[in-house]
This record gives sequence, structure tokens and C-alpha cells, in this order.
Amino acid sequence: MPRWNLRRADWAHFTEVIEKTVSRIPVSIENYDRFTKLIYVAAKRSMPRGHRKSYIPCWSKECSDLLKEYRNSHSDETANQLMQKLDEERRSRWVAAMESMDFTHSSRKSWNLLRRLGAAKVSTTHATVSPDVIADTICEVSDINVPHRDLLHMKRHLRRELRRCTERSGFVSPVNYSEVLAAIKNIKLGRAAGVDGILPEFIRHLGPKAIHWLTNLFTIVMEKSRTPVVWKRAKVVAILKPGKEPSDPKSYRPISLLSVIYKLFERVLLSRIIGRVEESLPQEQAGFREGRSCEEQVLSITTYIEHGFERKLKSGAVFLDLSSAYDTVHTVTQCTAAKTYTGIEM
Repeated sequence: MPRWNLRRADWAHFTEVIEKTVSRIPVSIENYDRFTKLIYVAAKRSMPRGHRKSYIPCWSKECSDLLKEYRNSHSDETANQLMQKLDEERRSRWVAAMESMDFTHSSRKSWNLLRRLGAAKVSTTHATVSPDVIADTICEVSDINVPHRDLLHMKRHLRRELRRCTERSGFVSPVNYSEVLAAIKNIKLGRAAGVDGILPEFIRHLGPKAIHWLTNLFTIVMEKSRTPVVWKRAKVVAILKPGKEPSDPKSYRPISLLSVIYKLFERVLLSRIIGRVEESLPQEQAGFREGRSCEEQVLSITTYIEHGFERKLKSGAVFLDLSSAYDTVHTVTQCTAAKTYTGIEM
């Protein structure tokens, strides 16, 4: 698969191309595709994209020079120097990889390295079902039969409640440049792109004019309660669950890749409502909260059991696991969620 070579990107030229043209695009929801196309064009002009047909690990320019010299002279001494240089490069890269391994902040790179070395087992079973079968299964699970009249009633009620709540809350106010800039600084790099093909690294290197364009777009989205069509679509990657049968389409976990700009807009909204949401959440809830984790829940239940054990009491616990919990939630938008998938990748 062709990939962007972000290491060789000319980010200054990338920003310059967008800054020269973005002012010609009127800010509107309908022109969102033109904005993303401009980013894509700037990326093509600023960085290479493709894949290596042949790759020798740790091959350097000095190795290339020694190879040219050996082809001209066919000297055994030059061949030995080439192999010695290649061994030195590989040894230095190995030392650097071991010294940079860190499980404290972000363990993803370290685990990937261990998998490549063979220390961590990865399932090598190939899928025996087609992506279309998995897509049909997802649509079947997510397709909730709701009468059309009830669906229209729920949508009207939702719009009315949203309008009433937003008018009183004051959350729907013009988005500030500083809000978008703060959200861009906190965006997570190294994540996959959505349907529009925009990577987080592209957003991180936008210039002031492009950020102003996004700021005005977010304001329009909040005022009109409308979003670009591509924000409602997801690129789905099906991953086989550990220990599951590959021939069963229900054994695959669908991972939805959303638009990075849409997730940026969500960060802006989150910064506005996080205070009010934290006030409404119970103290016992730890999931999806900053500074809280599953370890705290384990500590709470073990502490509760220990206190009961000291008082010679029995402690009971109920663990509830819902099958396809997210896909079967009865909401207004979930009825058409499965229809928004653009494809399944294995």
C-alpha cells in the first residue's frame, strides 16, 4: 500500500501551498471537500508517497559507495569492508532500538518491536471470510427496526431539545482561534486517516489562515447544527478477536476510522462541556475520564472485599458483558450507522 513518507516531508512548503490558496475557498459546509482536497494536493507537492520495492535494513550511503567500488574492482577486501560496515550499522541500530524502548509513556512502539522480533505472539491465521460477509453481519446487527413515524418523532424531539438546551447553556458561541489551536496541539499523531485521507500530521502543520478557515467552519457547524457528509462516514477495519474462529464473521471486531478534522471538532466541544459533564458523573465512574483508569476500579473492589473479609462477611459481585453493545444501542442515529460504512479492510 502506498504510504506518505512523513520523515522526508517539506512541512514549510506544505504550509506555504495551503496558505496561498485557502483564502480562495469560501468557508461553508459544502466547500469542506475543496478544503480537504487542497490539503491533499499540498501533501503530494511536499512529501514523497509510495513504497519501497526492495529494502535492505540498515543500508547507508557508505554501503552504496562500497558496493559501487566492489562492482568495479571485484576486490575481496572491498567486499569485506562492505559486510563489516553493514554489520556496524545494524549493531548501532540495535543498540539505539534497545535504549529507546519505553513502556512508561507510549508502549505501542515497544510492543511493535517485540512482535517483529518474535517475542510477542501474533495470530498469523488468515481470514477465511470475505469483507462483504463481515459488512453484511455488521449491518444486520446494527439494523434496528424502528417504525418510520416513531423515528420522525424522535428526530423532531431531539432537535427541539437540542435547540432549547443550547440556547440556555451558552455553549453554542462562535469558536475562537485559540480553541482550535489548543485542540491541534493536543491532537494525537501517528493515527490512521479516515475516509477523507487527512492525517493528524497534516493538521498539525496548518498555517494561521487554514486554522482560521477551520475556526469559521466549526462555528457554522455549531450554528446550523449540520456537519459535512464525510464526517458521518467511517472507514472500517475488521480485526480478528484473539482465540476466535476466523471463519465466523462475528469473530471480527470492527474498528471505525473517523475523519481527523471531525475528531478535532470533538476536542473543541469537549473543552467546552468537560466541566459540566464532570459535575454530572458519579464519583464511582472511572471509564473515559481524565486521571481515572480501570486500576482504580480494581482497587475499589478489592478494598471492599478486604473490609468484608475483616468483618467475616461475604462479598458478592456481578459482572455484565453485553454482546455487540455499541452496535445494538437504540438511538436515533444508530439506525443508519451501519449504512455509513464505506468498506471493510482485513
